[in-house]
Amino acid sequence: MRGKALKNYGTVAALAIIIGIFGLLRPASFFTLKNFLNITRQAAPLAMVALGATFVMTVNEFDLSIGNIVSLGGVVAALLSIQGVPIPVCFLAGLIVGCVNGVIVAKFGILSFITTLGMGTVLDGVIYGLTGGTTVFNGIPKAFTIPGILKIAGIPFITIVAA
Repeated sequence: MRGKALKNYGTVAALAIIIGIFGLLRPASFFTLKNFLNITRQAAPLAMVALGATFVMTVNEFDLSIGNIVSLGGVVAALLSIQGVPIPVCFLAGLIVGCVNGVIVAKFGILSFITTLGMGTVLDGVIYGLTGGTTVFNGIPKAFTIPGILKIAGIPFITIVAA
């Protein structure tokens, strides 16, 4: 019984312990609305990636290239925005990158493990080719950063999207 409870609630228990420790060490700064919103803003991108991975796993598939897809989507969106492409189109172009694995697995019947393992390597090369191994930040328009800094009723927009 105890092993099953630990398996089912271990992550929640660990989170409660971490919150307790930080709350005791820095109660005046940790238990604040500002800190809570900052944590949700920082966790939002990971939550969105985890949601995508969850959908893949619910159909008994596996995606080893999800980090590469997220990176390439971000690079493509940033480079398109620098070229003057409208911001919503830039973000949609980033989403299209993730559809390639699904098409290969569904249309050609190749195992998702093999497809995504190979695709991860290919995407790393594409990212390097597009960026030359450097960070893309010069020339990015201000509008590109709005989803990351926008707040609605004091709540970060990215937190709302993740929720």
